[in-house]
Amino acid sequence: MDLIESESKYLEQPDIKIIYHLIRIHIYNDEKSYLLLKNFLLRTGKSSAKYR
Repeated sequence: MDLIESESKYLEQPDIKIIYHLIRIHIYNDEKSYLLLKNFLLRTGKSSAKYR
């Protein structure tokens, strides 16, 4: 977790961002991560639906 938090380039990668927030939700019951992840998934889900 510390490595991901210290290197912002990791959070720019969608897969790592999703996993990072899932871990924070699971370990810390982090409501902010839940909302960020939910919004991220909704936003990326809608954008990827255009290409199907």
